[in-house]
Amino acid sequence: MNDERNKPLISFAVGPLSVSLWENEIEGSERKMKSVTVRKTFTNRDGHLDHRTVSVNTSEVGTLAGLLQRMSESVIEVRHAQGESKEEPVPQQATPF
Repeated sequence: MNDERNKPLISFAVGPLSVSLWENEIEGSERKMKSVTVRKTFTNRDGHLDHRTVSVNTSEVGTLAGLLQRMSESVIEVRHAQGESKEEPVPQQATPF
């Protein structure tokens, strides 16, 4: 049995969040396809590590980044309007792995 697994071309992580760039062969073709996964690791109700992953085409990464930036700004606005923390969260530096 071949235990060789596909590894990401590059990955970055901050705490429980990670993003990875993948390259996969298209079956029946010499072409390759790239995609990006976003993964969150957490402890489930049973106390076991679990994760959720979403995969997007590389052409969608910019759109996703823009949507997340807009959501980040909206979360801050809602928090301020509700009298929650006045401090904006400081983004943490992503580390490659």
